[in-house]
Amino acid sequence: MNARAEAVAHFTRTHADYVKTPDMRIVDVLSGLFGKQEHRLWGKVRYIKIQELLFKFTGRRLSLRSLARHLGALEDQGYIRRQRLHETGYAGELVLRPTLYILCQRSVQRARNLASNVWHWSTAAAKSLMSLPMPILAETLTPGGPIYTKQRRRAPPKR
Repeated sequence: MNARAEAVAHFTRTHADYVKTPDMRIVDVLSGLFGKQEHRLWGKVRYIKIQELLFKFTGRRLSLRSLARHLGALEDQGYIRRQRLHETGYAGELVLRPTLYILCQRSVQRARNLASNVWHWSTAAAKSLMSLPMPILAETLTPGGPIYTKQRRRAPPKR
């Protein structure tokens, strides 16, 4: 066994492999994609499709490696859950299938909070969002309250 094979055999993934603050636009792209597909919270998507939609709707280009790091961080922080659907073929080769992504409660609560904040700011802007599947996603789970801890206001400085 060579040195590389030994290193791979004893490899354990650490959280340092992922980014510290994942791009939440990836969650928005996934929720929009799943909402258009029969209003469900899961779907099978390839990395290439996520890259295309991310560039189309947000203008951001990500490499496959960066996208994998952002998706790993989103999974680590509880926004999505993913399940690899790879299998072994008849001849023993690896057959690659699209990964199954499932939106967790935290991402649905984020969509609900985003929709309610936009509604609070501007009714016209909220009505423009009605064609998007985000409100449908936000109504699928029971409301659980805010997911972010609110900090109390600081007292004014003393003179």
